[in-house]
Amino acid sequence: MKKILLLVLLAISANSYAQFKASPNGIVSEDGKGYYVFDFEGLSSEELYKRAVNFVMSYYKNPDKVMSKHENEMINIHGIESDAFLVRKTLGVPIYASVNYNIILRFKDGKIRIDTPVINSMPIGTDNEVYFSGPSLLKTDGSVILFKKDGKVRNEKVLNNLNNWLSEYVNGIIDYIKNEGNSIDTKDNDW
Repeated sequence: MKKILLLVLLAISANSYAQFKASPNGIVSEDGKGYYVFDFEGLSSEELYKRAVNFVMSYYKNPDKVMSKHENEMINIHGIESDAFLVRKTLGVPIYASVNYNIILRFKDGKIRIDTPVINSMPIGTDNEVYFSGPSLLKTDGSVILFKKDGKVRNEKVLNNLNNWLSEYVNGIIDYIKNEGNSIDTKDNDW
């Protein structure tokens, strides 16, 4: 019973935020708009911007290298997430893809807009990569293609892992901002 309740709560919370997903042409928003807008009633664009900057400062090792910004209006994050999602296991050893991405956050009083992320590459180690779509690869190639030429899913497991990582990342930004920076890797702030 507890597991069912937990699954229901997770499903509700997962659907409460942006749902970006992989498609044969890259990342898309489920509603087709190309962005999601989140309401933060009572917060100015300056406060929302400050909270987003705090997210970047706490999440990245070199925040100044990954963040371009237009004060109180926009932040462009160009990040690389190492070992972002599982691609396969080889002899019991997990093999992960990294993700090189851009995501833009825009600010207005009481609102944040998150544009559809752009994934520049998804390397698997140094020689292979995850591709959204493309021709069949040779059997000896360790790369992964997510979609067939006709748009049908080729590798559902890896596709789901990518979509889950993307949802967790975007929802993590929103959670951080909603909770004034207390939701990601923070200990007791009462010191």
